[in-house]
Amino acid sequence: MATTFDTGLVWEETRRGLLAFVQRRVATPQDAEDLVQDVLIRMHANLSRLRDTDRVMAWAYGIARNAITDYYRSRANASGAMAQLEDENSGRVSGPTAVEDDQEGELAACMRPYVSRLPDPYREALRLVELEGMTQVDAARRVGISGSGMKSRVQRGRGMVRAMLSECCDVELAPAGGIAGYEKEKKK
Repeated sequence: MATTFDTGLVWEETRRGLLAFVQRRVATPQDAEDLVQDVLIRMHANLSRLRDTDRVMAWAYGIARNAITDYYRSRANASGAMAQLEDENSGRVSGPTAVEDDQEGELAACMRPYVSRLPDPYREALRLVELEGMTQVDAARRVGISGSGMKSRVQRGRGMVRAMLSECCDVELAPAGGIAGYEKEKKK
């Protein structure tokens, strides 16, 4: 006899689990709700692409991690654009903006010293792409190298920073390579 289940209940349980996960990683409950709704929509839209139904929750949390990464990237880009507009309107030269009180901003501030220790081509690549938010194509144009050359420098630089970070911090990486969370002091 086939077992039946309430799909509405399954979606609600998934939503609650994702909401708890996202709330620990974003600033406001409203942002968490919005992100979870986005994740559920992405899941529903891509359900036909799910290859291994036994790993549906891992897939859902991967989508959530990607949504969180997108959330922080859009906030960083928006705050950088706002700061630049404010600087242009006031006649000031654009400088670094205040680090927002979130894990991504805090970790970016912690990463600057690590990036500064990299050999020059990798330091410049990560400064432009990761800290200033340029695309790899734009960064390649700025330094006068090919797009694949910049991609290589960014990947190698990330690997070097990852090695340095693993010596001092516990960093939780998202499946797509972004940062899902971290703890400042390495667990012993």
